[in-house]
Amino acid sequence: NACNKDKYLNDRALRDVLLEIGMFSTILTGFCLENKIDTAYTLCQFSKRTKQNLFDDVCLFIMSLGYRKNYYTKDWKKQYYENRGEVKPKIEDIIIWK
Repeated sequence: NACNKDKYLNDRALRDVLLEIGMFSTILTGFCLENKIDTAYTLCQFSKRTKQNLFDDVCLFIMSLGYRKNYYTKDWKKQYYENRGEVKPKIEDIIIWK
């Protein structure tokens, strides 16, 4: 009975399952961030109960974990925009303080 998917999709059981998923993902996210592992959540991937080819059941939650590539740093992003000609002006050039 515990593995019966039709049983856990009823309203009461589904709320319990989603609560457990939320608690687990919160704890896992904390451990990942402590170890410099990035996390991401996907909410709308399978928001409707439509046919998809990844698995046969309903998708309740998608969480991605991984290491960030070094070139996605703030300096890299700043250099990327400067190369495109999009330079952020200095605040002194925009605001005149009186």
